[in-house]
Amino acid sequence: MDRVANMMVQKVSSSSCADLAANMQKPKNTAGGPKEAIMGDFIQALKADPALKADFFNQVSIPLATKLFDCGMIPPR
Repeated sequence: MDRVANMMVQKVSSSSCADLAANMQKPKNTAGGPKEAIMGDFIQALKADPALKADFFNQVSIPLATKLFDCGMIPPR
């Protein structure tokens, strides 16, 4: 969980506002590749374990919300 959270925070922190906006609007890849399988398993684990879900969102929410605010995505302009 820590590894996925750190990767997400790193990706968001290093993305430009334009890249972040483009990534949020493009459709998600639902192909059955290994990355999608791992993320599917991770999401299922978050749904099944409230403590794990809370820990994950405690790690990613502030950096993500800060980036979205700094990029003018929340509140929407």
